Amino acid sequence: MSVSNKKSTKPQGGRPQVGHALKLDMAKEIAMIQRTDKGKGEYSYISTRVKHAVNGYIDIHHLVLNRKQRGMLYKDISRGLNEVTGVKTRTQLRKKDFDTADEFVTNWVPSTATLQIIKQLSDVPEGQTELIRR
Repeated sequence: MSVSNKKSTKPQGGRPQVGHALKLDMAKEIAMIQRTDKGKGEYSYISTRVKHAVNGYIDIHHLVLNRKQRGMLYKDISRGLNEVTGVKTRTQLRKKDFDTADEFVTNWVPSTATLQIIKQLSDVPEGQTELIRR
């Protein structure tokens, strides 16, 4: 966790403001905690499952992806997760959505569009139809 405090002064008087900077994961956990009693555990569980699903897909298919390509897989799973649970962001998941989210992550595979974009971002030779690197 990374937290920084910066005090600023207002040129026209008043109370100094304190700005806090949090890493994105911590901010998401805080948002989830504020919505449910068991929010942190559920958010952490789903986030861990998402990471395992993406990494599992990469490992099973022996892919060598750069950061942008890996990000496309995370974007794909997050978009689908948000769609099936009816939320805009994972931090908005409610307890009632937990089983649906868990089932989706368990059965997730990247969309054909995502795989095609990842292929376009790679140096896959012309005519090769798979992303597999051996």
